[in-house]
Amino acid sequence: MDNILSHIDVHNCTGCGMCMRICITSAVLMNEDTDGFAYPVIDDGLCKGCGLCVKVCPLFNNENNGEKSDFATGSIGN
Repeated sequence: MDNILSHIDVHNCTGCGMCMRICITSAVLMNEDTDGFAYPVIDDGLCKGCGLCVKVCPLFNNENNGEKSDFATGSIGN
């Protein structure tokens, strides 16, 4: 299934919630950890695998053809 969690480590997530906002089936929810950081959780029963959440994720962009950005890999500024 092509959803945001198949592409990112939630520890790299910015918590912006764009994946939740774009989801046409409301399959993405944002949960908070004990530190108050929000991260996506996918309801596999609702997810249709359309990939919209991946397309709007700031960790990915069109310039790198779906590959992780430097921010996503933790190599930014290195």
